[in-house]
Amino acid sequence: MTAEPENKTLLVIRMLKDPKYLGLVLGLSIFMFFLYQVLQILPQGLNNFWFWFSLLTPLTWLLYFLYGILFGLTLSFFIWQRSKKLCSFKKKTKGGLFGLVGGFFGISASICPACLSWVVLILPFSLGLSLIKYSIEIMVFSILLLLLALWFLGAFQRS
Repeated sequence: MTAEPENKTLLVIRMLKDPKYLGLVLGLSIFMFFLYQVLQILPQGLNNFWFWFSLLTPLTWLLYFLYGILFGLTLSFFIWQRSKKLCSFKKKTKGGLFGLVGGFFGISASICPACLSWVVLILPFSLGLSLIKYSIEIMVFSILLLLLALWFLGAFQRS
């Protein structure tokens, strides 16, 4: 008599199977797609809303999409995990901190080459230009921080 192996799934997959949290992921991702674009064109005026999309390259489209999905997934997983009480306070703090930093860096980097980020309104102009020059690197870094936040929160553990 052999015991059948348990079908252990990743915690993030368990969360996505719940329709309420899947909807939360989609809603937060759509919100971030919209908010990101508005914050990128805010210094130039909101009349460039549709023109902004024409300035993106395939790489920046991919980064924009990944960032939005990971932002929604990280925040939703954080909320799901808090409701299930699956993680220690220390892990929640680390995951929340990396998610917050990753979210801030991502939203402050302008992936549109002709757009100024909203942070040029509060930072010196030369620093704002640096954010434009290194925007791809900043966006990749923020995506990695969001993935690290999910890892610290235990999203990739099986249960």
